[in-house]
Amino acid sequence: MDKLPDIELLNQDGHSIKTIEAWSGKELLIVFLSLYCKRCIELLPDLEKVKQHGLLLIVVTNGEVEENRDISDHFGWDIPLISLNNNDMGEYFNVFETPTIQIYSKEGSLLSKGIINYADDITFYVDSIGSKTTLGEVRE
Repeated sequence: MDKLPDIELLNQDGHSIKTIEAWSGKELLIVFLSLYCKRCIELLPDLEKVKQHGLLLIVVTNGEVEENRDISDHFGWDIPLISLNNNDMGEYFNVFETPTIQIYSKEGSLLSKGIINYADDITFYVDSIGSKTTLGEVRE
């Protein structure tokens, strides 16, 4: 089973984040976007709504730290935006096409993944993992 990689990444503030240290014990919903992809850009305004699923939302783009900061400021987000080039998306997360979603358990195991075209597609993948967390707590 695929696991969350133990790597160090940069967020939109230029701060280093160690994935396992920062995200361990949390169910994650990671959305991978390219800033050169029309479908990806069209998803940006709807991503804030995704937080309603009760998972920690992380957005990974192939943009530079400054570009991610501009996106975060424009939308007024508190969502972490991570900079990662296309090659590293492939190497560390096995992501070769965007927009893509991955959902990880609290233990860091990959639960679901796939290509998304609309924000509503995210609900499909969240529903595919069921209504319970890995610890048996019912998600609201």
